[in-house]
Amino acid sequence: MANRKRSRVVVIGGANMDIKCRIAGRPAMASSNPGTTVLAPGGVARNIAENLARLGVATSLISAVGRDRLGDELIRETAGAGVDVSDVMRAPGPTGLYAATLDAHGELIVGVAAMAILEQLTPQRLHRHRRRIAAANVIVADSNLPEATLEWLIDVAAEHGVRLAIEAVSVPKGGKLRRLLRRQRPLFALFCNRDEARALAARTTMRAAARALHDMGVRHVCIGLGRGGMVVSSDDDGWTTATTVPAIPAMIVDVTGAGDAAVAGTLLGLLRDEPLPVAARYGQAAAALTVACERSVNPRLNRRAIARCIRSTRPSP
Repeated sequence: MANRKRSRVVVIGGANMDIKCRIAGRPAMASSNPGTTVLAPGGVARNIAENLARLGVATSLISAVGRDRLGDELIRETAGAGVDVSDVMRAPGPTGLYAATLDAHGELIVGVAAMAILEQLTPQRLHRHRRRIAAANVIVADSNLPEATLEWLIDVAAEHGVRLAIEAVSVPKGGKLRRLLRRQRPLFALFCNRDEARALAARTTMRAAARALHDMGVRHVCIGLGRGGMVVSSDDDGWTTATTVPAIPAMIVDVTGAGDAAVAGTLLGLLRDEPLPVAARYGQAAAALTVACERSVNPRLNRRAIARCIRSTRPSP
């Protein structure tokens, strides 16, 4: 495996508190529903960073939180999970919040993200962290960032020869990413779901979408299918390999954060120089462990848990 220093990852993007409301029975729209609530740290970039740290990867987070109680709690808990939070900015405005309403089976009904504070993560503010970013083994960014900031990161990664991975986050937020990808600058990896892939590539099938994204300069394309697993495709010097990595069965408690865990697990495999389908298997194991937990990151996640999860799905000899 790669040296721990060489495996330092810098993750840049959203950090917020998750408020997750789970309805106890059949949802009654436009009415009050009995259920339970959980308040826990979240945010796409923050979740990826915590997952990576729990998997033994030296990880730094660059984000923005408010000068408020929620910001204090977010930084304290993220640092407690092993993430370097020294570059998290305390900015004017409230800490970001993500409110999710889940059905009785833990599936998302609707979510609301109040993340305006991330607009303060401008290229000018990130410039002070340029040395750390340029020295990373891998940069991971989410599309919660302003478009100008994503463009700046693509330029910095290209200038310094650093691998850059981007998580699309959502169809609306992926729109700016499509404009950047059309400029055909190299991107190490892109993580998205099927709707985001269709919107980014203007293709209906996942393999056609992956091919189109390769043509835009993306080396590794990872398209999450939820319970269907993940379509993964790599383009190495014009030689393309694509396959579907199945999901690992799990008892679903809460789906929040599963995609972020899949990103982190897959990146762990790529840091270990595994082929993308093998790396994605790590990602599916991390996702399975996450959906079985009520928090957005499973506090029991580690490499041994990943290995056990993968072994449990192999057929007996």
